[in-house]
Amino acid sequence: MADQAVPAPVREWVELLHRATGVVPKVDRTVTPAPRWRLRLANDRVVLSMDFRSSSGGRWVWRGSTLSIDGQAVAAAANLEHFVRVFADPDEEYERRQLPPPALEAALGVRPTAEAPAPVAEGLRKLSRAFGRSAECVVGTVGSVFWAAEARLPRIAAVLRLNFHVWPDGSCHEVGEPPFLVAVGGKDVTAEMGGKLERVVAMMNRPAHDAAPTPQAVAKPAGPARDVGVETRHTTVLRL
Repeated sequence: MADQAVPAPVREWVELLHRATGVVPKVDRTVTPAPRWRLRLANDRVVLSMDFRSSSGGRWVWRGSTLSIDGQAVAAAANLEHFVRVFADPDEEYERRQLPPPALEAALGVRPTAEAPAPVAEGLRKLSRAFGRSAECVVGTVGSVFWAAEARLPRIAAVLRLNFHVWPDGSCHEVGEPPFLVAVGGKDVTAEMGGKLERVVAMMNRPAHDAAPTPQAVAKPAGPARDVGVETRHTTVLRL
């Protein structure tokens, strides 16, 4: 297939992944069930596929990706650097994926905001914007490989925590499963929030007498684990 036939967005990702891994991705075009370009990068254990489909404006745009290790589908990498680590050392990735984020019972060692990795500091700003002066918002470490941003609302005895995983190379990424932890009156109500942070904020900002969450059945989405967005040098958000 001639290079000029491949759309520019696909060619750009071929070049980016080639530079990052030293392996040239394969590109195929299919017409069923719909016209699609598929980029596939693989070694003997890891397979990444990225699908690009035509938009209503005639441009080819990213429409989804999958990642597998030893034939088993896994959650998408947090960003390109994370994917490169998975591609090079899937065994370490298995170990880290199996390490659960600490529960709310694990003590937060409060640290100065200036010491926090950039994603943690951004999480703190997000919580501060959501609650204003009604909450005490802090950052700190939980164990040896996790940081957290936490909002505490004494008037309803509520705690909301965003966990972040620190990797050996010093990079830091927000934990996606679950995306947050929340307790009210000492009771963990994370499962009742359905993974929706806006639901937690609305619940915690209600008057104290009306702050208890409404119990409901929350079905877990089908399909692979949660993807985490990757901001490229363009404006399009892709996932690996």
